[in-house]
Amino acid sequence: MSTLYLIEQGAKLTKTSERLLIEKDSKVLLEVPAFKVDRILIYGNIQITTPAMVFLLERGIDTSFLSIYGRFRGRLAPKISKNVLLRVAQFEKSKNE
Repeated sequence: MSTLYLIEQGAKLTKTSERLLIEKDSKVLLEVPAFKVDRILIYGNIQITTPAMVFLLERGIDTSFLSIYGRFRGRLAPKISKNVLLRVAQFEKSKNE
């Protein structure tokens, strides 16, 4: 599973075609094809555009928002998660003492 960690404060996550862009001060810091990303972790003050959010939901890319110190704030998850079988297995394991 490929995870994209966004930590550059003041950056913005956008999308163009089938690619994700991380920009800051009108400069592209990173450009990555969406098929290479399974999930995104966004730390602190980083913006995400509405078209990028819709794109992530449509592609099934789980996106979590954390404080700059890594405290979980919430997540943007598609209707059907790629990890449903993993979650079921985790819940089954949690029943086993």
